[in-house]
Amino acid sequence: AYEIYQCDWSSDVCSSDLIALGDFDAAAMHAANIGKAKGNGPAWEAYVRGRSSYAADHHDEALTALREASMAASATDAPIPQLHLYLGHVLTRLTQYDEAAMEYRRELELFPQSLDAYEGVAAMYHAADRDADIESVVKDLLEAHPTVAGYAVAVRIWTTAGERRTAEALRGEARRRFKGDPALPLLGRAR
Repeated sequence: AYEIYQCDWSSDVCSSDLIALGDFDAAAMHAANIGKAKGNGPAWEAYVRGRSSYAADHHDEALTALREASMAASATDAPIPQLHLYLGHVLTRLTQYDEAAMEYRRELELFPQSLDAYEGVAAMYHAADRDADIESVVKDLLEAHPTVAGYAVAVRIWTTAGERRTAEALRGEARRRFKGDPALPLLGRAR
């Protein structure tokens, strides 16, 4: 069990960890403490509500709370990691693809290291029958993350889009490029 007392109460990471574990009650308590320490508590509190609603498949409630979090975070100039990622996920579920694309791009502007955002925007393009746009996402991903992890995400993107040959070609390229790298198992096996 995750011990709440192990958290640095002023750390955004702790709230993210609690959310990832699905402990939304503890995450909400932590969000209130972040507010005391950093002054962006309303943004974190709305974010936790949004993530909890998303986890429960209450997408309209999640959208409302995440938009509230986005407005509150922008007012304090304190971005919340994965906020725009989850806005993108929710908007994709609600088939609001143009808005979803903007949210994924915003996440990448704020957090260019977010491999999840690249994967999210590619999945959204696939859901919107815009597979032609996936190629530019993968290109941007591999330019920003020319690593085994970046290639692993690119392989998953092409596999999800049904482009197994392209995925296999990337997997082979990564194995040649990063021969001996201990992270190579991230690429998975050919199917």
